[in-house]
Amino acid sequence: MTRFPAIAEQDRDADQQRMADKATHGGPFPVFQQAPLVWEALQELRQCLARSTTLSRAEREAAMLAIARHWRSSAGFAAHAKLARDAGLDDDLILSLAKGEASLAKADRRLQAIVAMVFALLRTGQLTDSQFEAAQDALGKRGMVELVGLTGFFTTTCLALNLGAIGDSTVDFG
Repeated sequence: MTRFPAIAEQDRDADQQRMADKATHGGPFPVFQQAPLVWEALQELRQCLARSTTLSRAEREAAMLAIARHWRSSAGFAAHAKLARDAGLDDDLILSLAKGEASLAKADRRLQAIVAMVFALLRTGQLTDSQFEAAQDALGKRGMVELVGLTGFFTTTCLALNLGAIGDSTVDFG
């Protein structure tokens, strides 16, 4: 069953048509086509996080894998596992994230701080003082705020994928 079938061109409003003209039609597209202004706002945030951030591409991909794992978004995880490999993350690290491991022994200090912060925020909604200090030491306050923005953005994406029952059977969260 398709929870969000594509909206036929003749049935789209102006916002939906503008989205269809701009977007790739995979992933959460059919879900966000129902509310294209939400999609547009998310795209602005995505572009900001991609071009104006202190977080490297590999760091952003590791964070998104941790977020997808938390929300059990197999489609989000599968798409970003490939991007993470392209960004230089190794398969052992990706497998650790698939298992939900917040401690990454082989990762550098920044990557460890990113994954620990993401999992802590998603699991408890906050950071302890020692978690805050570790994240601030590794990322700085700007990096921490950028990571919160990325977490919000990709949480929304993963939840949209889950809402649409859009998955990937190749992902095993163990």
